[in-house]
Amino acid sequence: MKQSLKRNKYILLLLGITLITALLLVQIRKTGEDYQFYIEESIAFENPWYYEFDDGTSGTVVLPQKLEAGQVETLTLTNVLPELPDAPVSLIFKINHAACQIYLDGELIYDSIAEKDGNGANSWFPVMGTAYTESVLRPGDSGKEITIVLNSDVERYVKSPQAVYIGDRASFVISVVQSELTILIGAITLNIVGLTTLALWIILLITTKVSFRDILCLFFFTFFIAGWEISEVQMIQFFRPNMRFLSAMADEFLMLAPIPIALYFYYSGSGRLKKLAKVAAFIPLCLWVINNVLQLLDLFSLPQTLIVTQIVLVLDTLFIGFIQVLDILEERRRPTQIIGGVYWKFPLCGLCVMVPLIIIALVEYIFRIQDGKSTILVTIAIVAYIISLAFRSAFRLGEEISNAKSASATKTQFLANMSHEIRTPLNAILGFDEIIMRDSKEQRIKEYARSIQDAGESLRDIINTILDMSKIESGKMEIDETGYGVAQQLDGIVDMISELAERKGLDFILDIDENLPAFLLGDNVHIRQVLVNILNNAVKYTNEGSVTFTVKLLEKDQLTNDCLIYFSVKDTGVGIRQEDYDRLFTKFERLDNEQNRSVEGTGLGMSIVVHLLEAMGSKIELDSEYGKGSDFHFALHQKIIGSSKLGTYEKGASRSVEQDSSGDYFVAPDARILVVDDVPLNVQVTCVLLEVLNMTIDTAESGFEALELIKKNRYDLVLMDHMMPGMNGIQAAQKIRGLAEKTGDSYYGTVPIIALTANAMTGMRETFLDNGMQDYISKPVDGRQLIASVRKWLPKEKIQYREPPKEARDTKPEAWDINIPGINADAARTYFPNREEYKFVLATFFHAVASNVEKIRKARENKKLEEYCITAHGLKSSAKVIGANDLSEKAKNLEDAAHQGDLEVINRDTDALLEEYMAMAEGIEAYLSSFATEETHIDGRQMMNQLDTLYEIAVNFDMDGLLHWEKDNSTIQVDEEFAPDWSQIIDMVQNVSFTEIADKIDEIRNRE
Repeated sequence: MKQSLKRNKYILLLLGITLITALLLVQIRKTGEDYQFYIEESIAFENPWYYEFDDGTSGTVVLPQKLEAGQVETLTLTNVLPELPDAPVSLIFKINHAACQIYLDGELIYDSIAEKDGNGANSWFPVMGTAYTESVLRPGDSGKEITIVLNSDVERYVKSPQAVYIGDRASFVISVVQSELTILIGAITLNIVGLTTLALWIILLITTKVSFRDILCLFFFTFFIAGWEISEVQMIQFFRPNMRFLSAMADEFLMLAPIPIALYFYYSGSGRLKKLAKVAAFIPLCLWVINNVLQLLDLFSLPQTLIVTQIVLVLDTLFIGFIQVLDILEERRRPTQIIGGVYWKFPLCGLCVMVPLIIIALVEYIFRIQDGKSTILVTIAIVAYIISLAFRSAFRLGEEISNAKSASATKTQFLANMSHEIRTPLNAILGFDEIIMRDSKEQRIKEYARSIQDAGESLRDIINTILDMSKIESGKMEIDETGYGVAQQLDGIVDMISELAERKGLDFILDIDENLPAFLLGDNVHIRQVLVNILNNAVKYTNEGSVTFTVKLLEKDQLTNDCLIYFSVKDTGVGIRQEDYDRLFTKFERLDNEQNRSVEGTGLGMSIVVHLLEAMGSKIELDSEYGKGSDFHFALHQKIIGSSKLGTYEKGASRSVEQDSSGDYFVAPDARILVVDDVPLNVQVTCVLLEVLNMTIDTAESGFEALELIKKNRYDLVLMDHMMPGMNGIQAAQKIRGLAEKTGDSYYGTVPIIALTANAMTGMRETFLDNGMQDYISKPVDGRQLIASVRKWLPKEKIQYREPPKEARDTKPEAWDINIPGINADAARTYFPNREEYKFVLATFFHAVASNVEKIRKARENKKLEEYCITAHGLKSSAKVIGANDLSEKAKNLEDAAHQGDLEVINRDTDALLEEYMAMAEGIEAYLSSFATEETHIDGRQMMNQLDTLYEIAVNFDMDGLLHWEKDNSTIQVDEEFAPDWSQIIDMVQNVSFTEIADKIDEIRNRE
C-alpha cells in the first residue's frame, strides 16, 4: 500500500487539488448576491428626424428608414437632443460608404474625412465602408440641435440612414457583440483552419524539402476570407478605431480571395486545368489592380465600383467552380492506388455542402434578411470546402509519395538489372583474361592482360557501386568478411591510383605503417571500393600538388586479435566549402559545378562511401579548406590473421600479377566436384576456369541427373545452376538435403552446394541459403570469384599449395574469319578466344536449334509458362555466349513475359523469335555474309503514335513496358524538326523518369 501511494503521489495530489477547487466553487455559489450585468437602454429622441436631400426633397422620419428621392448625393438629418444624464454618454451612428459630418448647434464635432489636426486632406480611401461613428455628449448638451450630414457618390447609401444611438458605450458594444457573434465565431474558426493549414505546409516543407504550394494556397484563401469576415465584425472599430483601414481591408480581401483558390488548381492540376486556373487567378488580380488604381487616382471610389466588383467576383467564383468540376472528373478518370481511387469524392462532398449554403447566404444578402445566419452559413461552407480540398491534397500527396517510392524502387531495380546485365559479359572477359595471365609465360602478354584486368576491375567497381546502392536503398546491404592480404589489397589500389595521378602530373605519396598486420579479416571488396572512391575523387579534384594516402595501425588487442586501422586521403585540390559538406554525401550531387565542370563522375561515390562505412561500423570524417585541399579519413575495426607484419611496403605490381593469375598457387588433385548446368556452354566455361586446379570434374545437364550422380559419388563440392527444366537448382538442393533424412547419411546434409545464377539480385542470397545452399556465384562466372569460392568450400585437407606454373600456352592472337548474320564473332571472343573451340560451340548451338524450337512451340501451344521460361532462359544464355546478342535480348524479353504470365506478348513475339533463331541456324551452317542493322525512319505522325504508347507506360509506371519501348525504339530516327524532342524523350526513358516523360509528351501534344 505504501509503495502504491508513493508511485501515485502526483496523481493523488492532482485529485486532491481538484476536490478542493470543487468545494470552493460550490461554497462561492451558495454565498453572496447573484450579480448580473444589465445592458442599459438607449436614450430615445422625443421627436422624429427632419431630413432634407440636396435636390430639395424633405420631410420627417423615424430612423432607420429607406427614403425616396431623386438623384442625390447629400442628406442632412436634424433633430434636438433629449434630456441627457449627469454622466457623459456616447452618440453612435452607423454609416454605409459615405462621408459623415456631425454638428452640435452648428459646431462640427465629428468629420470622417478630416485628419487629426482638423484639416481636410485627400486620402487613398477618403470614404469609409460600413462603420460606426462615435461622439461624446455631455450633460450640458441637452436640448441642443444635432445635425448629421451624409455625402456619397452612390445614392443608395445616402438614401438609407441608420438609427442614432445615445447611451452607455459598453452597453452598445455588448449589443453589437451579440448581434455579430456569428461573424466573430466564423472569423475565429477560419483563422484556426488557416493556421492549421499553414502549420501543415511548414511541417511538410521541413520534412520533405518540397514546397507543396497547393496547400499554401489553401492557407491564403482561408486567411483572406477570415480577414474579410473580421472586417465585417463592427465591434472591432471600438478597439481599433481606424475605420478606413477596416473598410479597405474588407474590399481588398474580398477581391483577393479568389486568387489563391484558383492558384490551388493551377499547382495541383495538370494540362488544360492549369491554363484555366491561371485565367481564373488573373481575373481578380486585374480587378484588384484596376480598383486600387482608380481609387489612388481619385477617379472612382471603391463603393462606386462595388457592384461591378461583386458581379465580376461572382462570375469568377462560378468559373472556379467549373474548374473544380473538371478537376473532379479528371481525378475520377485517373487511375490511382490510394483508398481505392475515390479521393476525388472529397472535393465533391465539399461542393455539395458549400453550394447550397452559399446560395442561401446570397438569398439572405440580396433580400436583406438580417437574421444573422448568412455569415455563419458562409463560414460553414468555406470550412467544409477547405477541409475537402485539404483531404484531397493530403491523399494526392500520399499518392505522389507512394508513386515516388514505387518509381524509386522500380528505378533501383532497373539499375540493378542493367548493372547485372553489363556485369555478365564483363565477368566472362575478366575470367578469360585471368586464364591468359595464368597460362601465359610471356611478360608482354601478361602486362597487356594486366591492363585489361585493371580497366575491367575499374568498370566492375562502378557496376558494383550501382548494385550496392540498390541494395542499400532496399535495406539489404551485406558485409562479407573474408581473409585478405594487406599488401595485395594495397597493390590493387596503388596501381590504379598512381597511374591516374601520374597522368595529371601529381605526386602520389604513400604513408604506410610498417606495423600493419600482413593479413586481416574483413570485407576487403567494400574496403577497396571505399578507398578507390575517395582516392579517385582526390585525384579528380586536384590539379596540381599531391595526393597522400595514409594507412596506420592505431590500436591492437592481443587477446581478441582486434585492431583499429586508420585510413586517410589528403590532397592539395580545390577543397570544399563548409556549407557544401552535407551536399557532398548526397547521391548524384556535384559541388561547385562551374569550377569542376570538366570532372567526370556518377555522383554516387561519396554517398556509397558513407553507407558502406556505416555498414562496417565506421564513419567518414572531413577536414577541408576551400581552395587549399581536403583530408578524408576514417578508422575501421578489423580482425588480425596470423602474427606477421607488413613491414616496409613497396608497390609490387609484378608480384600482384603472378599472385592473381595463379589462383593463390593451389591445386586440389584429390578433390572431385560436380558442375550442373543445362546450358553446355556455361559448363564449358566453368570447366576451363577450374582446369588449373587439377580437380576431377563431373558434369550434369539437369537436376535429375545431378541427383542420380550425387547418389553414386561422394563429391566435395556441387556447383548448381539455378534455372533448369524439370527440376531447378533450388529443388535439386532440397532433394539432396532430403536424402540425409531418408538414408540417415549426414553427407547429403553437409556437402557444400554453390548456386550458379544469372540472377544476382537483392534477396537472392537469402533465398539460396534458406533452401539448403551455402553460397552463390554470378554467371557467367568470374574466375577469381569461382576459385575463391572453391578454395573456401573445399575440404582443407584436399588443398595443396604450389609454385606458379612454369608452362605457358602460346597466346598469340589469331584472325577469325567467321561472318554469320545476327552474330558478333568479336563479342564471342571474350568467351572463347580459340577459334576452333568457338567453331565447336557454334556446332553445338546449331544442333540444339531444332530441339529448342520444338520445345518453345509446344510450351506456347500448351501454355506451359514454366517450361517456356526455362527454355527461353537457356536460349538467352547460349545466344549471348556465341555473340548473338539480339537473339539473346529477344529471348530475355520472352523469358520476362513468361515470368509475368503475359500470354499476349508470348503469342505475339514467339514466331518472330523462332524465325530469327532458325535463320541464324542456317547462317551458322552455311557461314553466310555478316549481318547489318538498319536504322528505321518515322515521320511526325508515326512519332506521335509511339509517344502515345509511351505516355500510357509512363503514367502507369510500367517498368517492363518502358524497357520494351526503349528496345523497340532505340534505332529509330525522326524528322529533323522533331529530333530535339525525340532526343529528350530518349534521355528521359534511359533515366527512367516517368513523370518527366508524361509532362514532356503533354507539352508536345499542346504544341500540336
